[in-house]
Amino acid sequence: MSGLGAEVRKRTDALDSLGNTTAATGKGFAIGSAALTGLALLASYIEEIRIGLTRLGNVDLTFADGSSISVANATFIDFMDYYEVHLMNPKVLSGMFLGSMMAFLFCGLTMNAVGRAAGLKCHSLIYNSKDNMVVLPKGKLAVIDGLEGFLIAESDNVLLICRKDEEHAIRKYVNDAQMQLGDDFI
Repeated sequence: MSGLGAEVRKRTDALDSLGNTTAATGKGFAIGSAALTGLALLASYIEEIRIGLTRLGNVDLTFADGSSISVANATFIDFMDYYEVHLMNPKVLSGMFLGSMMAFLFCGLTMNAVGRAAGLKCHSLIYNSKDNMVVLPKGKLAVIDGLEGFLIAESDNVLLICRKDEEHAIRKYVNDAQMQLGDDFI
């Protein structure tokens, strides 16, 4: 495509392969660290349960089959069995689904909030405005340097400034304003 020799293609393919391998390795480390973090959080939660049960005076865990074990000697698996934390438990399964959906919910809410905030901030359209400043919030203010041969159209809440020779572009400006800001400014 670029007209370079086969040696160049061979070297760039090798570099591309190395880059892909490096990216895959980085993703593997990220997934591994996320899994390790999740395991560490779960282990610390179990330790907090052990400390809380000891403070409350519960020194034994009694299972459904009648066997019991002291809280101090209970393992992670013992706590999982005692509290019935397994995938066949509908509370655990629904909690996993709801918990994983919460991340997407909050991401979506954040993106919508950012979009609304950006929409509230931008109530002016600027076309080719080098060395010009146009600010039009509540009280109309227009500071423009070197204004010669321009067309200025003003209504209750709109001030339009364009060159006289580009008068035909007004329809484009009006359509852009209508699409970006709605009918409030038309």
